[in-house]
Amino acid sequence: MALEANAYTTTTAGTDGTIPNLYDEVAEKYLYEKEALRPLGVDKSAMLLGRPGDNLTVYKDTAFSVSALSEGTDTPVSAMSWDSVNLTVSWYGDAKQISKEALSYAFDFVWNDLRRQAAEALAINRDTVIMTELLTTTSTAIYPRDGSGVAYTSSTIVATAVLSYEQLAEVRAEMRADQRTMKYVIVSPDQEKSLLSDDKFISADYTTDGAAQSGVLGRMLGATFISHTSVQTVTENGVTVNQAIALGERPFVYAQKVSPVFEFDEETKRQRAVTFHYYEAFGVQNLHDESIVIVKSA
Repeated sequence: MALEANAYTTTTAGTDGTIPNLYDEVAEKYLYEKEALRPLGVDKSAMLLGRPGDNLTVYKDTAFSVSALSEGTDTPVSAMSWDSVNLTVSWYGDAKQISKEALSYAFDFVWNDLRRQAAEALAINRDTVIMTELLTTTSTAIYPRDGSGVAYTSSTIVATAVLSYEQLAEVRAEMRADQRTMKYVIVSPDQEKSLLSDDKFISADYTTDGAAQSGVLGRMLGATFISHTSVQTVTENGVTVNQAIALGERPFVYAQKVSPVFEFDEETKRQRAVTFHYYEAFGVQNLHDESIVIVKSA
């Protein structure tokens, strides 16, 4: 039997005013990755925190070498030299402003989570800044090889040139030639797919080593692999190329100048607004290029 013409239905004019809109009073959290890259370098924050200066010079000595000695001949004196890198401090931050009217009308959860979101945004920015600095290394990037064993280049790489065991073994060998050990490899989510399908890769599902570290995938060739969205891409030969980073000993230096600051203030009373302001200052600089290798693949 059909509804009568005067039956009240969801399409009746004015119905919108009688059907309430429901709102979840708990905000859905945005999924941030925890800070992953800073612990992989050398932290010199104690040199800058609470002290004057906006840059830090870090000295590097050169490796010593020995030679054969002959009886009755003085031990030869070899030259000793020093190199250095300079870390410059930069400031990063953001602000949000809330009118007093909005503050009194809106759900509490809209404003109660500002500090957490700010802290996570600062952490994500640190990883991005570190990754950008790592990509300035003078080391030569390592590409996959084709079926003939010839390494791809920026002008020949193809979409099927994915990250491979052979490519990573080449990176490890290059580091060993410079007396470094490949300790970490930071890969993109795209690159992790080929890793997880490689039977030589030991997934973190089967090991507790590094399990507490954010994004750890597992191990291969003695190195810990971390998947992270800070890995940057470039377009080469019409292909989107991921720039993973392999790290050895003491690859970069990091120094915090100002620890994260979180402030609420009323700039002027007549504005009838509250400003949430957060910021920090730090610097990062590559330390040993021999411990930084870019690993490119589709």
